[in-house]
This record gives sequence, C-alpha cells and structure tokens, in this order.
Amino acid sequence: MRILRLNVKTKIRRLLNSRIFYTKFYRFLLRLLKLKYKTCLIFRQFWFKLHIKFRHLLVSTFWFLVITVLVYFLVQGLNLIIFGTTLGENFKKDIDDNFYDKLESLSILGGFIIYVATSTDRQKRSHYEAWQVINSAGTQGGSGGRIQALEDLNNDGVSLAGLTVENADLTNIKLSGADLARANLKNTTLRKSILRDVNLTEGKLNNANLNYANLDNANLDNADLSGAKLFSVQLIKAQLLNAKLEGADLRKANLSGADFSDADLTGANLRGTNLSDADLSGAKLRKTFPSNTNFNGANLSGIDFSYFILNGINLRGAKLIGANLESTKFIGADLREANLFGANLDDVDFSNANLSGANLNDAQLNNFNLIGINLRGAKLDGADLSGADLSNADLSGADLYDANLTDANLRDANLDGANLKSTKCKAAILDGANLNGADLSDADVSGANFNNAELRGTNLRNVNLEGAKNLTEEQLQNALRY
Repeated sequence: MRILRLNVKTKIRRLLNSRIFYTKFYRFLLRLLKLKYKTCLIFRQFWFKLHIKFRHLLVSTFWFLVITVLVYFLVQGLNLIIFGTTLGENFKKDIDDNFYDKLESLSILGGFIIYVATSTDRQKRSHYEAWQVINSAGTQGGSGGRIQALEDLNNDGVSLAGLTVENADLTNIKLSGADLARANLKNTTLRKSILRDVNLTEGKLNNANLNYANLDNANLDNADLSGAKLFSVQLIKAQLLNAKLEGADLRKANLSGADFSDADLTGANLRGTNLSDADLSGAKLRKTFPSNTNFNGANLSGIDFSYFILNGINLRGAKLIGANLESTKFIGADLREANLFGANLDDVDFSNANLSGANLNDAQLNNFNLIGINLRGAKLDGADLSGADLSNADLSGADLYDANLTDANLRDANLDGANLKSTKCKAAILDGANLNGADLSDADVSGANFNNAELRGTNLRNVNLEGAKNLTEEQLQNALRY
C-alpha cells in the first residue's frame, strides 16, 4: 500500500513538472479567458524575462489572494449554517462586528504560511526554469534571456561549472564570484562584463570577446584564451598559470600583479599593456613585439627575449634572472634596479639605457658598446667588461669589485665614489675619467692611461701602477691629500 502511494506521488510530481501539463493548463486558462494560444506564448516569454525575485512576489501574491478568497467563503458558509440553526440574532451581531478583522488576520497568516512552506519549491522551480532558458537557447546568437537566467542562478549560489554557451551575446553580464570551471564560452561576447573572482579554470574562451571586461582576481589556470579579444581588459592579480593566450589581443590591458607562469603568449599583442609586478617566469613571449609595454617590477626570470626590440620599454625593478637576452635591443630602456644576474647578454644593445642600481653581478659584457650608459649605483661584482666601450658612462657609486676592465674604454667616464677594489684595469683608457673618491685598493691598473684623470681622494692603497701612463705627481698628491 505504501509503495502504491509513493508511485502515485511520483506520477503526480512528474505530471506537474511536464511540459504537457503546463500546455494543457495554459489552454484551460485560454478557454476560460477566451484568449488565443499565441497570446499565452507571448505572456510566457514575458514571464521568463522578469527578475526571479519579482516572479516570486507575484506568485506569493496570487496564493495570498486565493487563500483569502477561500477563507472568506468558508467563514461565510459556517456563519450561514450556524446562524440558520442554533445561534440567535444577538450572537450573529456580535460576530459580524469582528468578522472582517478576524478574516484579515487569518488571511495574512495563511498567506505567510503558504509562502514559507513553498519557498524551497519555488526556488527549485525558478532554477529549473532558468536552466531551461539557458539550454533551450543552445548555440544560437544573441542573449535569448540567458543573461538574466545566469545572473539569477549565480546570485542563488548555484554552480555554473561545465556551462556551455557558445556564440552568445552576454554583454554587460554580472557574474562576480561565479564557478565557471570547464565552461565552454567559445566565440561568446562578454564585453564590459563583470567577472571578478570567477573560477574559469580549464575554461574554453577561444576567440571570445572580453574587451573592457573586469576579471580582477579571476582564476584562469589552464584556460584556453587563444585568439581572444582582451582590449583594455582588467586582469589585476588574476591567475593564468599555464594558460593559452596565443594570438590574443591584450592591447592596453591591465595585467598588473597577474600570474602568467608558464603561460603561452606566442603572437599576443602587448602594445601598451600593463604587466607591472606580473609573474611571467617561464612564459612564452615569442612574436609578441612589446611596444610601450610596462614591465615595471615584473618577474621575467628565464624568459626568452632573444632578438627582441625593447627600445624605451619600462623594465624598472624587473627580474631577468637567467633570461636569454641575446642580441636584444634595449635602446633608451628603463632598467633601473633590474636584476640581470645570470642573464645571457651576448650582443645586447644598451645604448642610452638607464641601468642605475641594476644587478649585473658576473655579467658577461666584454667588448660591449656602453657609450653614455647610466650605471649609477649598479652592481657589477665580478662582471666581465674587458674591451667594453664605457666612454662618457655614469658609473658613480657603482660596485665593480673584482670586475674585469682590461682594455676597457673609460674616457670621460664618471666613476665618482665607485668601488673598484681588486679590479683588473690593465691597459684601460682613463683619459679625463672622474675617479674622485673611488676605491682602487688592490686593483691592477698597470699600463692604464690616466691622462687628465681626476683622483681627488682616490684610494690607491696596494694598487698596481706599473707602466701607468700620463699619471702625474700632482694627481698622486691629490689622491693622498684627500
């Protein structure tokens, strides 16, 4: 008997949830109201476009009115029966005085009870309707009511993982904090959308339009954004580990603090892109052609920038540890405080670049053209600058401990206060160089040319001056005097 009751309940539930039931119900209403079927369909489309909370309010109001009417007729019926048999006119008069007050209170209480009791079912029904709207649209273009449906589901905390919405227009959609893991959004328009803190891990966003979208703190690990339009997009502190961004348009995008570790940005457009403090360690940047790109404080360790043209690029404080910079042009680039330790600098062009405070310890810069370069306060411990042209260079306060400057051209270079302790300056050209306050203790400057060099306060303790050229008594006295 119990099994039979369960089967009956199941059949009733299936009937209520079936489209056939709703179709028959609509037709019944149409006959009752003498309306055409097309009018019902228009009403149904209008109904789904309403906000979910407004729909809940309408349904609750409807049931409130139904309960009120039923209670009214019930009380009226009881009143008629009672007063027509046993109770007299006096009792009837007493009840009539308070009847409507009691009816109103009872109706409100009944409506509230119905509303609370059916809240879970209403939410489930609204979620079911929302998914119907999303799934029925399939891969057709336009919104198809999907924007409101997706926003309603997300606001109710429903997971959207695995969602498939291809070729749709979801412009201005707001899905902050949504779970869109493994979502398929290929060729979807998401312009000016708000997607902060979303989970899009392993998402498919090939050729998606995300221009001007906000994806701050979004998780896009292992996502595929190949060919995506990301013009002026915001991806501040977003995670894109191992993400695919081949051929993506990232012009003027704000990617500051984002993690692109091991990401593939081959052929991406990085013109005017802000990558300050971003982590690009191990990322692929071939054929990206950065122009006016901001790499301030970015982690570019192990990056392959060989044969790149990075003229005028902002790399201040960037980490280029172990990077491949072979034949790269840094003409006029800002490399202040940049860390180039262990980087491959073969045939690099640093003309007019600013390397003040940069870390070039153990760098191989032999035979380099470094005319007029700014290396103020740079770290060049153990660097090989043999044969390099450093004429007119600014090396004031630089640390050149144990560096190799053999045959280097330091004509008119500024070495004021530089640390040249234990350096090898054999046959170096120091014509007109400023060595005031420099530390040359234990250095080897044998055969070096000191013509017109300034040595006020220079530390010459244990320096090897054998064969030094154009070194006058006055210059030595100046060194000792200070």
